[in-house]
Amino acid sequence: MSLEITFLPAGLVGLFAALIAWAAAAFVFLQVPDRRIATRFSILLVVEGFMILSSWAGPMVWLSDLEQARTAAWFHIVNDSLLVAAYLPAIAVIVDSRMVQVFARLPAMLLPLGIGLCGAVAAIAFPEAFLGARESVVPGPENLAAFFYQGGALWPLVFLFLTLSYS
Repeated sequence: MSLEITFLPAGLVGLFAALIAWAAAAFVFLQVPDRRIATRFSILLVVEGFMILSSWAGPMVWLSDLEQARTAAWFHIVNDSLLVAAYLPAIAVIVDSRMVQVFARLPAMLLPLGIGLCGAVAAIAFPEAFLGARESVVPGPENLAAFFYQGGALWPLVFLFLTLSYS
């Protein structure tokens, strides 16, 4: 099986964003004196880099073969789940709010870690349940479930949660 690609300049945006995220992860890990903050944000930035790389803003748009595009989309879904596991523990060590501070400690940190890891394991174990058996891997109105599985409904809730935590 050969890799079939069609170069589009649009994929460079995601490629550069991923490289910047990984460089920032290295910088944060090496320069931030607080080891908890350095470790958690470095992990978050590394996962974020892979998520951007496998998104439609990255080199994934270069894939011409449907199966290769589906594999990249599946990798993106797994990364979405891993971001759930990484975000709250990372934000909890830096944001001064009682609403998120609870996630800085191990018992409460297990909740987002567990949800994110379960989502990643489910996507690995049952890829067709997350991608569907359609011609396209881009979620649309015809497959609203894929939108929710891929985190489409998650981010407004995360931002609402963070907004309320500042109140």
